[in-house]
Amino acid sequence: MLRALMVVNAAALLLIGGSGAQAQSVIDGDTIEYKGVVLRLWGIDAPEKAQTCGDGWAAGKASADYLAQLMQGKTVTCEIKTAPDNKKVHYGLCKADGQDLSAAMVSAGMAWSLPELTSDYTVQDSNAQYMLRGINAHTCNKAWDWRNEQLMKTGR
Repeated sequence: MLRALMVVNAAALLLIGGSGAQAQSVIDGDTIEYKGVVLRLWGIDAPEKAQTCGDGWAAGKASADYLAQLMQGKTVTCEIKTAPDNKKVHYGLCKADGQDLSAAMVSAGMAWSLPELTSDYTVQDSNAQYMLRGINAHTCNKAWDWRNEQLMKTGR
């Protein structure tokens, strides 16, 4: 069973290589489907699609919409990155016409950097906080706190 899972994962990762293509879909502000594989954007965490901030701002929708705008009509390429936290998750350093999507999302305040995963986006995160961009201009819970609250509410 484990061997079969490893073969399926390896096959999925092989699909990602090669020439760039437009992403098939944006799942949320930090997740895309790219060549049939669901990829989390490297080093960031964005509001969940259903997440709203304390002041009513639809952070999850805004984040997903912004990511879609960044990719619209552009060639998207992704490089697989590994992370020690969860081997089942495929992370991708994804670019749209050469622009790092993770950096752009954090710079615009549409996602938080994950310094426990990488320090790649901490400067952009600090700048977005200072400039009160996106999530930083609203009373938003961090995505990981919001997810925990939802689990507590539903008991799952």
